[in-house]
Order: sequence, then C-alpha cells, then structure tokens
Amino acid sequence: LRYGIPSYRLPREVLAKELELFEQLPITFAFNKRLGKDMWLSDLKENYDEVILALGSYHHATLQLEGADKGQVVQGTDVLNALATGEMPSVGKRVVIIGGGNVAIDVARSLWRMGVEVTIAYRRDKEDMPANESEIEEAFSEGIPCIFNVAPKKVARDKNGRLEALVVEELEIGEYDLSGRRIRRGTGSIRSLPCDTVIVAIGERVDTDLLQKEKLAVSKRGHLEVNPYMYETNQEHVWAIGDVINGPSTAAEAMGQGKEVARLIDLRLSGKDRFAQLFTTFSYDQTVGKTLYEGKAINPEKLPVAARRGSFEEVNKGYTGRQARMEAGRCLRCDVKCEQEVLYG
Repeated sequence: LRYGIPSYRLPREVLAKELELFEQLPITFAFNKRLGKDMWLSDLKENYDEVILALGSYHHATLQLEGADKGQVVQGTDVLNALATGEMPSVGKRVVIIGGGNVAIDVARSLWRMGVEVTIAYRRDKEDMPANESEIEEAFSEGIPCIFNVAPKKVARDKNGRLEALVVEELEIGEYDLSGRRIRRGTGSIRSLPCDTVIVAIGERVDTDLLQKEKLAVSKRGHLEVNPYMYETNQEHVWAIGDVINGPSTAAEAMGQGKEVARLIDLRLSGKDRFAQLFTTFSYDQTVGKTLYEGKAINPEKLPVAARRGSFEEVNKGYTGRQARMEAGRCLRCDVKCEQEVLYG
C-alpha cells in the first residue's frame, strides 16, 4: 500500500492513520527477515501453531530486448518504490513505458505529474488493457498518449551508447485464440519512439525457486498451490493467501483472503466459528423498497486536470454528505430485480 500505490490514489496521511490500528493490537512485527535467508519454514512451524504465507508476487517479469542491458532501462515497480521514498528517479525528459497494467498506468501518471513526457506502448488494444478501467480513463483525461498494437523490438542507442529510442513493430490483429483474445502478428512496419528511458511494466511473477526450496507445491502457472477455498498448502499447518497463490492481483483481493483464512484458522484452533460476532447482522427480504433518490448516478468530485500537474494531491475527492446519502438511497436491489426478470421476463 505504501510503496506500490501512488499518493494521488492513496494519500500517505490517510494510510498512516489507518495503520495506527496495528499499534493498538497485540501484534508483533519482525522486520528485515527474509524467508529462505534469515528464517526457514521448518523453524516457523516448530515455533507456531499455524503459519500463513503472504509472500506476494515480487519478481519482475523479464523482457529480452536487444540493447536493454546498457542502462536507462528500468522496472516500473522500482520507479514507484523510489517515488514512495521521496526520490526522483533519473529518467530524463522523455519516457516510454512498456505495458498496460496498473503498474504501467501508475508510473505514467506519476511521472506525468513531475513534468516528464510519457508515452505508453502496449501490444494490444485499449479494451484489452488489464489496468483498472477508471485508472485508464484518468490517464487519458490527463492527456497521456498510448500507442496500441505494437511490440518492442530493441533499444536504440547512439554511438556513445546513450539510449535514443525504443524501436517497436506494428502488429496486425488476427483471429481469436483459445483464450478468447485476438492473435497479433508482426507487420514488418518498424517505428522508433524517441525517449531517454524505457520503463518495463509487463507484470510480476512468484518466486518459485524459494517455494521449491521450502518443499512447497507449485502449480503449472508457477504459483504456490493451495487447496481451493481452504488456502491450505501441501504442508500441514501452512496456509497461503494473496498474489503468491493468485499471481499479480489487487491489494483488496489479498486482504479479503486474509480475512477468510483468519476465520478458518480460528475455527480450527478454537473449534468455534466466532467471526460472525465481529459484524452486525443484517436481515432483508425479497420486497423492493421505495428508493429515496431515483435519479442518475452521482459521480464524486475530482481534482481538475489542470491542478494535477506538479502535484500528488488525491484525485478522487469523494462525495459530500448529501451526495453519499443520495447514492445510498438509490440502491437498485439487484438481487430482487434479477429474480423478477427470471420469473416474469
């Protein structure tokens, strides 16, 4: 949350306030301890009743490019980490970012705020970009150019070895493959995208070498294998959640799995399903109540684009109290509506 999400999406003062909760809980943190180096799974199993692995997916997916090994070709996650620690990465005035996921968009929008001329190069169409749709739209509203259906070929350098451009090949769209995506083929048409730095943001992968060293089962996709819906690994008393079992995903999904596995472990240790006591019980029926507000959706206020350049102020300003009440009042009870459509539609 601190190092992977820019402050214009998650303000640091808000995050710090949220994390104060940990100071009030009987939780011990042991920092700078690396599994497979400073500690081993066998030691953890010996000292604790249950162990949860939330290791993430932190190894960079590599991209073999001619000329990429001579400097000024960096990873997107490294750029985000540097920005989070208050450093300005040395990227020059013009940057080309390879990728279409959340990291690519976050890096582009962050550097754009710092006055860098940014271009995103992606091998598919806008509709295929795996980044959050809202983040893609915000990037477009900020005027960040995207070049679609191109594949990186090499990094061009001058006679002194200084990076000059990313050379890409334009792709043509073919038939659908078994995954439901259109096949891309090279056209032979080459173009150069002038830049001072190339940033690679094509995804992350799980550290499978570490998992195998710890004798943990690895799936065909290279993720830590667990019992579906139960989060148990092949080792007794060892559980796993988050990106290490899913591959790169969202913080929200990992948090949700954390809550699920906490309930399962508490049930195993205590013999009681006590998590329901933590939450208020709500009851509802199949009656559609009259909504308080039947107008269109209310969009939250956003920081004007002109005010975003040179600033990491939060973009989404949220609702006023009145707007929040109106939005809550226009609930459509989709469960009832869908059931009625099935019965009578």
